[in-house]
Amino acid sequence: MNFYKRHIGDYLKDTAHLSLLEHGVYARLLDVYYTRESGIPDDQAARLIGARARDELSALKVVLGEFFELVDGTWVQQRCEREIHAAGGQQDEDGAPPRSGKAARQKQYRERRKAMFDRLRDLGVTMPFDASMDDLHDALLRITEASRVTPEASRVTDDITGVTHNVTATNSQTPDSRLQTKTLGAVVDTGASDDIARDDFRPKDAAEWLRHLHDRHGFEADPTNVNDRKKLWPVFAGWTNAGLTTAFVDAAIAAAIRDASEPIVCLPLYVDRCMANANAARASPSARTERDERRRNGWAELTGTGAPERTAAQPAEVIDGHVKRIG
Repeated sequence: MNFYKRHIGDYLKDTAHLSLLEHGVYARLLDVYYTRESGIPDDQAARLIGARARDELSALKVVLGEFFELVDGTWVQQRCEREIHAAGGQQDEDGAPPRSGKAARQKQYRERRKAMFDRLRDLGVTMPFDASMDDLHDALLRITEASRVTPEASRVTDDITGVTHNVTATNSQTPDSRLQTKTLGAVVDTGASDDIARDDFRPKDAAEWLRHLHDRHGFEADPTNVNDRKKLWPVFAGWTNAGLTTAFVDAAIAAAIRDASEPIVCLPLYVDRCMANANAARASPSARTERDERRRNGWAELTGTGAPERTAAQPAEVIDGHVKRIG
């Protein structure tokens, strides 16, 4: 409690005979009593109110003996107990007798803590059972901020379809030990998820992508780690925005592992880069067509005739030429 009623008339009626020092001691005892929401231990009374001098200790003894009752080594006062009892509310929701303010706050604390654990679990994060409230709050804050990643942060676009041409997806890929990394602290909750196992499943957020990669490919990352989120969340957001399915990404992973010439350090980043490169390669034929068109136009301008059609056997790198003597 940080507030309690003080009826001046009632107080003076019972304490008018006290000295100024004794009034001060009594006021400090009440402050300590209400702040602790419990009686004052006899062996700590002097220290709790700061009584050190002989006259202060004497005044403390007088006030305690007159206005408090010593019960099992603790000084209690019925007026204080009634005020603390009333501050806890008239009745709890479960119909139990009113709680003290301290008990009510403890109940609220437990309810908040449980709600934070439940929320994190819904987001795919399992925190240690002894995590502090600050740890829980920070984890929730980080996950919430990460979920606001904008589409511009991704290198994956809607044009990425067909990247893994001629690659067959499988439903029984064995996790590659090269792709696994050890993590400490919170881990992804990989509970039963039938939806994620479907080939046409489209994860809707980073937590679902992370869970799928863990279940299917043995990849691990810590969603509460700032560095992991900075690296992975933009990639997952891009996959989500592009509407990629787990089957599509699984096929890309199979191709990436098959063609990898060195150990893969971070599976999602590597696969995302492979898909981006493949997408760029698919766009290259149009560039070749434009180059051929420019070549034909140049031929026509130089010779005044149409450019001859290049035979199928002629490589694209060969530059057509024509010798013309001038003068």
